[in-house]
Amino acid sequence: MPIINKSASNYVEYISKNNPPYLSKKRDASINLNGKVSDCNGEIIWCRHIASYWSEFFCSNSGKIDYETFSSPQLLSKAIVIQENKGTNNIKGDVYFVENESWGSVIYNLFLQLEKENKSHTSLEVHSPGHAMALGIKIKNDKENKFVINFYDPNQTATHKRVFFCTNNICDIINLTAYDFLSEQCLKCYGLKEDTLSLFVDKTKSNDNNNVFIKKLPDNILQGVVINFAMGAGLREIIKKVYNDTRFTDLTKSQMKILCESKNVNNVPGLLLALQNGHDNVIDEYGTLIKKSNLNKEELIHILSARTLDGTIPGLYQALQNGHAQAIKSYGNLVLDTIDKNIDLEYLLSAFKYEAHSSNKYTPGLFSAFKNGHADAIKAYCDVLGNSNLTRGEIIRMLEARNYDGAPGLLLAYQNGDINTIQSFFDSLIMLDISKDFIEELLTAKHYDFTGLSLAISHRHDHVVKLYGKLFKKLDTSPYKMSIILALAIDCERNNANIIIDSEYKSNKAVKEYVEILKEFNICPEKVAEYLSEFSGKHFLDVYNYYSN
Repeated sequence: MPIINKSASNYVEYISKNNPPYLSKKRDASINLNGKVSDCNGEIIWCRHIASYWSEFFCSNSGKIDYETFSSPQLLSKAIVIQENKGTNNIKGDVYFVENESWGSVIYNLFLQLEKENKSHTSLEVHSPGHAMALGIKIKNDKENKFVINFYDPNQTATHKRVFFCTNNICDIINLTAYDFLSEQCLKCYGLKEDTLSLFVDKTKSNDNNNVFIKKLPDNILQGVVINFAMGAGLREIIKKVYNDTRFTDLTKSQMKILCESKNVNNVPGLLLALQNGHDNVIDEYGTLIKKSNLNKEELIHILSARTLDGTIPGLYQALQNGHAQAIKSYGNLVLDTIDKNIDLEYLLSAFKYEAHSSNKYTPGLFSAFKNGHADAIKAYCDVLGNSNLTRGEIIRMLEARNYDGAPGLLLAYQNGDINTIQSFFDSLIMLDISKDFIEELLTAKHYDFTGLSLAISHRHDHVVKLYGKLFKKLDTSPYKMSIILALAIDCERNNANIIIDSEYKSNKAVKEYVEILKEFNICPEKVAEYLSEFSGKHFLDVYNYYSN
């Protein structure tokens, strides 16, 4: 998603050249809305969204573009609604791996295909290692039978480059390269200077089954950038072709390491992209590639952590944050099949995100899953832990999922009123055969002088408080221990006022459910009051009497 701002003066010289792609003098080439506009939900609109919208507009409007929308931040914000699932970047349709020198030959064949199908126009998305663009090609049936190529770069949001050929020189299209459409600066910024490979994606060929058809492979498939593209786009067949290539076993150790790291121009590893986008099938194939690589354990730990360039965020954190349950399972299987030492397993599966410029402040990936309410992802994560050889102590420590401030992850589910996540986590704890005492401790979710139940009451989540009582009843927690747990939840004073059960308790249904828990466990209210201060104890008894009368 690189953003390049250019002055209009750069284009006068380009237009005057002899028949290269040129920019229209009618449009403002200096407008750049890439990354500067948000949709109606507040999601930032990046190059991939703009390029995709341009491509769809081109196809639906007979190969014509109305740039009024693309020239206005307000109109573009209304036109594009981001629907991708937290990073998911599924590429469907016909896919071409195209070297810089082969742009023309691919475009030429697309024109031949249009003629064969008796169509007048089509469009493709163009994905470089660091950017997204688009191509629109059109056959104009006039006297000269023009073959028109429109190249769109979202960094020039309100215009496109254009070049056309006639019947008598259509073969010249084959000679076009990426260098004809992009400047030296753009080639470098978009990752086409070193890797020289792009993905052309014809989504108009996508059918109801959302299948992917690989129409063209690169001459050399054993490249890290090829795997990076495949991992990010979910192209599992490409990974299979890589490790089945006869040249695969001939790679040197350093070449194999680079291939498995599969970093793009921004040094983002392919595994991170697959986890971020939820491509479980491609992670499975990548696991086979890793096994065949014969890299040593130390190298594999680094590769499997799949961290961002600055080392702060691992791939598994992204999967947990985005709720990609199947990808979490696939990654877990990969790690458990590859790594045997518990210390390394805990490092990889904890998926700590380090705060920038402070390595002693970190947050585990599971915390982000609790924060975003991804119940299925949490269950998948617990399944992975259950299949590991980690000790009970190690598993419990990971299940607490405390952030750098010591707050347990489950605390957020109570705060958010997320009964599905709470129930799912409880079921997973039972499945993991965690002892009753530890389950009670995890469910309490204590942080400083409040607990998960404290937040459920203060945020008026009566349905959560009701579930809380049911879960502890299912554990057969003793009335004595339950009275202590219930007292902990409301033992929180500020300036001679109880901030959990405040003065508005009569309108708080969560407080009523709290009182019902005492009755369900046959707990005398005076027993709870014993664990509270004199002020809070008296206040609590007044509350109890109000709901008991």
